[in-house]
Amino acid sequence: MPPVGSEDWSYWTTHQPDRDNSKEHPIPRASPNDRRPMQRKTPLRAKQGFKKRGGKLKPVSDRRKVLNKEYASVRREYLLSNPRCGVCGGGATDIHHKSKRGKNLSNKDTFMAVCRICHNRIHDNPAWAKEMGYLIYEY
Repeated sequence: MPPVGSEDWSYWTTHQPDRDNSKEHPIPRASPNDRRPMQRKTPLRAKQGFKKRGGKLKPVSDRRKVLNKEYASVRREYLLSNPRCGVCGGGATDIHHKSKRGKNLSNKDTFMAVCRICHNRIHDNPAWAKEMGYLIYEY
């Protein structure tokens, strides 16, 4: 550190008793006028990762196609056996799933035949639907 009150930092940085200033720094410093872009010593390697297979993604997976086919037949049977809306008594056009569809997609115990208007009402008013027993899960 420079002596207290000393304003001459240049003197202090060049004349330190514990530092040997006769040796040059191992990395030469470039002056601001000598700057140029850095050059790579090795070429960049190609990215490693997934290989392109040359095709588009399937809109529906093979497994989901099987599940959808099974659901369509179960849905058709259920609507034929339950032609009336479970809310208003009109003609049923939709299947409402009382619990989430994931594992219960084709489970008839969670089905409810409803018309489109009542189906929209159930999903627009989840508190009312839960109170009435039309929804089993948190919406």
